[in-house]
Amino acid sequence: IRVGMGRGSGAGSLVAWSLKITDVNPITNGLLFERFLNPERVSMPDFDIDFDPDDRERVIEYVRVRYGHERVTMISAFGRILSKSAIDLAARSIALSGGNGTGDVQISGFNDTSRVRSFIPEGPGADSSLNTLISEIPEFKAMVDEDAKIRLLIKAAMLVEGLHSHQTKHAAGVVIGGDDLYKMFPVIRDRKEMSLMSAYDMKGTESVGAVKFDFLGLKNLSIIKLSLTLMREAGITEDIDMSFNDDGVYALLREGLTQGVFQFSSAGMVNALQLVRPDKFAEIVAILALYRPGPMKYLDSFAARKLGREKVIYPLARYAVSNKTVDMTKEGAIEFSREHGLSDIIQDIEQADTLDDLVKSSAERLNEVALSQGKTLRDNPSWPKVGNKMEETMSETYGYFIYQEQVMQVARDAAGYTYAGADMLRRAMGKKIREEMARQKSIFIEGCANNGVSEYDATTLFDDIERFADYGFNKSHAVAYAVVCYQT
Repeated sequence: IRVGMGRGSGAGSLVAWSLKITDVNPITNGLLFERFLNPERVSMPDFDIDFDPDDRERVIEYVRVRYGHERVTMISAFGRILSKSAIDLAARSIALSGGNGTGDVQISGFNDTSRVRSFIPEGPGADSSLNTLISEIPEFKAMVDEDAKIRLLIKAAMLVEGLHSHQTKHAAGVVIGGDDLYKMFPVIRDRKEMSLMSAYDMKGTESVGAVKFDFLGLKNLSIIKLSLTLMREAGITEDIDMSFNDDGVYALLREGLTQGVFQFSSAGMVNALQLVRPDKFAEIVAILALYRPGPMKYLDSFAARKLGREKVIYPLARYAVSNKTVDMTKEGAIEFSREHGLSDIIQDIEQADTLDDLVKSSAERLNEVALSQGKTLRDNPSWPKVGNKMEETMSETYGYFIYQEQVMQVARDAAGYTYAGADMLRRAMGKKIREEMARQKSIFIEGCANNGVSEYDATTLFDDIERFADYGFNKSHAVAYAVVCYQT
């Protein structure tokens, strides 16, 4: 059975890679275990595992036999009544009393709801709530305000909008327990297969402590398996190259010859490939993470930086230590100050008891002058290479924040966060809780100050990271996708 790389944050686990749960090396790909699991994480860890769709049911049946039918369940999913369905239900059920002056009651429904439905967006996931339509579309609000019959229709539809309409089986979620699962949550039988299924949905099942695995079917694995079978029948015994150094693969990608290639078949993706012209694996990963609403606006600049048409700018570059250095001893600082007319800070330097005091009192001024001479201050325990660490973390994405793991690493290098604390920062930014964000910003700026970074630069960096939080992508997930792309 052909198995995928193992997607999601679990790809950051070295143990998972060692046990062949995933096939992505977290060390060589710069993935973080703490993105997957850390002491401060509240939610349970998660593995997303792809299988050849033709054999996925065999895998689920194997798990039932291996661990026990009472200890393996699928997860329920509930369909909701969306705005269009709510309007149709309301239209079929409303009874209106007529005003013919006789006292008789006329029962009439809504034979035509097309006028109301025309305001609801088309397409998967585009169904907007009725409240949203009223607040955001003036024409819709005016129609509701002016027409009593439509107002009654919308009022009735709002009563059922969002309610569960039916129960079905989650497309991928599987729970495996160490004991009979009916002791943990209520279970039901799937009507077709009569197999066990949690009566709760995904979040409800996880909330009682169950561990969910996603067993997904990926048709590209069927394509890869069939291709390898045909190769062997033709006498070609080579397996898939996993060095990620095959120039032929990158040549095909650069030319946009990607029909049938995982994640890269669409016209938009072909354009992105031809724009960036990837020649290494890390750039495939970056394109997958960038080609989404939000970060897509940086794609042109990313390509320009990659191709040398635009200067790469790294966060906190002014705090990097170059090869051209100025002696940072107290005597050297005094001599440098005299040479460059900085007599006003010589007294401060002379009174500094330690290098740390020297940095806090005068090093920023000294460094500005040194930079103007094409030099910088010599590295020492009081002046860490914060800027150099930023460049190390951001070089593969040409100075742009693209991955959640980059936020975690920058928080650690610039502000001294633990990886667990950095993951808390990442999640706080994603949830946009004002009080928590204010607390985290204070911690971040204080941590940066301990590394010699000014409050202004620390605040600017924090704000940049906060903007990134709207579109940051899980690198572990992107790398696993990129491997399947490369294999295909």
